[in-house]
Amino acid sequence: MTQIIPKHLIKDMPSIAYTGKTIIVTNAEDAEIASEELMQEDIFGFDTETKPVFVSGKSNSIAIIQIASSEKVYIFHVKRFPIKGKFKEFLESPKYLKVGVAIRDDVKKIYKYHKVQTEASFDLTVLSKERGILEAGLRTLTARVFGRKISKRQQLSNWDNFPLSESQIIYAATDAWLCRELYFELQNCKP
Repeated sequence: MTQIIPKHLIKDMPSIAYTGKTIIVTNAEDAEIASEELMQEDIFGFDTETKPVFVSGKSNSIAIIQIASSEKVYIFHVKRFPIKGKFKEFLESPKYLKVGVAIRDDVKKIYKYHKVQTEASFDLTVLSKERGILEAGLRTLTARVFGRKISKRQQLSNWDNFPLSESQIIYAATDAWLCRELYFELQNCKP
């Protein structure tokens, strides 16, 4: 693998998006059920989205947490309910590996706004650098590993919206799903 991929090459690649089952979780009761389902596995794609702020020094709390299992992507709309019970247990457990790009920032925000210490988080940039990929954003990793591009059009949308738009759901689900897929693919690459 070469180390850098030019942006103009990414632009010309075919698109990739998650097309599997997506579960939108909007209350604590459904979060309990979803968390019990998640606890049947042990490796997950993980990402968060936050309503953007265009004022220096300000930030918003996390609006959604996306978690991809082998069969589904769960989108937890945490602006609508507290993180507690099985969902909190899932996030805090070292038993469940959560993989993402720049996941440390997500973990910090979850703690800052929800006082939940997310354990067993793994940053894909560590694995990608071991494989000689220096530019390690999700878009670049997807292009490098799968030869596909992901849309970032929804990145700066209003994630506090309820309900989320279809394009927001696809964007959010794709990010979490790709984190999980990239983890397995990068594990199989020789350094």
